[in-house]
Amino acid sequence: MVTINNSINNTVGASNSGVTNTLTVQNPSNTASSAAEVLVTTGGTSAGDCYTQYTVGTTASFAAGISNGSPPEYRLTYNANATGTLTGTKIFRVDTSGNSHFTNSSLAIANENGGAAGNPSYLNIQNTNTAAGSDANINLQVSSSSGGNAHVDYTGPSNNWSEGVDKSDSSSYKITQGTTGAFPYSTVGLRISTAGAVSLPSAGFTTGGVVVASASGGGLLASTTAGTSGQVLTSNGTGVAPTFQNAGGSGTGSIVQQVRTSSTTATSTGTTLGVTTTPTTSNTTSLITLACTPTSATNVLIFEFSAPFDNSGTSGGVGFFLFAGSTFISAFPFVAAANSSATYGTGAFRYYAVSGTTSATTYAVYYAGIGTTAYILQNSSSTALYGGTGNTAIQFTITEVKP
Repeated sequence: MVTINNSINNTVGASNSGVTNTLTVQNPSNTASSAAEVLVTTGGTSAGDCYTQYTVGTTASFAAGISNGSPPEYRLTYNANATGTLTGTKIFRVDTSGNSHFTNSSLAIANENGGAAGNPSYLNIQNTNTAAGSDANINLQVSSSSGGNAHVDYTGPSNNWSEGVDKSDSSSYKITQGTTGAFPYSTVGLRISTAGAVSLPSAGFTTGGVVVASASGGGLLASTTAGTSGQVLTSNGTGVAPTFQNAGGSGTGSIVQQVRTSSTTATSTGTTLGVTTTPTTSNTTSLITLACTPTSATNVLIFEFSAPFDNSGTSGGVGFFLFAGSTFISAFPFVAAANSSATYGTGAFRYYAVSGTTSATTYAVYYAGIGTTAYILQNSSSTALYGGTGNTAIQFTITEVKP
């Protein structure tokens, strides 16, 4: 055993071109406890640091050893000159509890075999204890609200993915993707707020819409509209986004929409119209209107109407006329059996027509007397029919169906 002490800057070796200067501590014995060591010591807790230094020329040096602080810790440091000490830039340290810390640096686990098959680069964090609470975890932590983001990056040849906490967006958790820049990238695939709300910002979903799974591996499909009250979500087949549709299905005769109105206002008109005269909105009287916007120009509209009527004479009747705006569609004359003083009856029709439009259209029923004054919901003495307008009404319904 050789002890070097009580001397400053002892140097072993000299300049030897082309060869390696070696300091060997050897114990060739192959028996138990036959060890070999290099022991570097200092005097105690008040002494300086205890370390070894590795220097290349005069431009860079590394030092490794015990920093004799309170408490002491093992350090690996870097110095941009030949005077390497443990007070340089800290790269790695181990505290007296056995915790390892990488400081002021990035931890790189590189495959030095050039990516050869069967030689992956990996980080294995393992806790082999079987007791409850014996966890293994990775903790990414930034110092304060003014610091950076805590995130993990996955870098490919041309596309980068990252996940982590974006403090600039209320500390939400994100999974992002992009080709340039850094976390968070411009394409945000997933966002989870601190309240637990989950959103898919880049998916283009409709507010109030519904998301369903596509075919295996095909991602998600979403309805492009939120629908309206009373509609149901309807499948349009594999790989096609669902849509909100009116109840009743989508086959021939299925109901697309239905609108209706009614009136209990008694009315009359002295306008009469001969059965050979073409009705217009000028030679008849408006009775009731109803707006409807067909969803398809090829769908069928079913018009249903009814209204009790009376005539002032013992003959004649009432003609009801269906219009789309000012365009005449069809006429429906009604004549009832006469008693000694009046003619009573109910005008009611059901009429089918192809919509021919997808524009908002006001449909209307006009009326005129046939040969005499026509009364609706009242008689010629202005007395309400059947006990009052609360018991009778004008009804007008439009139903759009698939052809």
